[in-house]
Amino acid sequence: MEPYAEAGPHVPRILPCGHTGCQDCYARMLRPIVAENNAKPLSCPDCRVVTLVARGRADSLPPVFALLR
Repeated sequence: MEPYAEAGPHVPRILPCGHTGCQDCYARMLRPIVAENNAKPLSCPDCRVVTLVARGRADSLPPVFALLR
């Protein structure tokens, strides 16, 4: 529930389903998941659509800086 930021752990990241969350929250969700083929599956907390996150790193998801304006 922290405000989004341009840098650091609270950068807004978008999933292919269109939902957005902060990098730190997605990183915490990915931490316990075992990687398969250099990616980790992440279930969107809003709609449950699964996204394969490259290298299992939340910072590989696209940022959404429009939310900062």
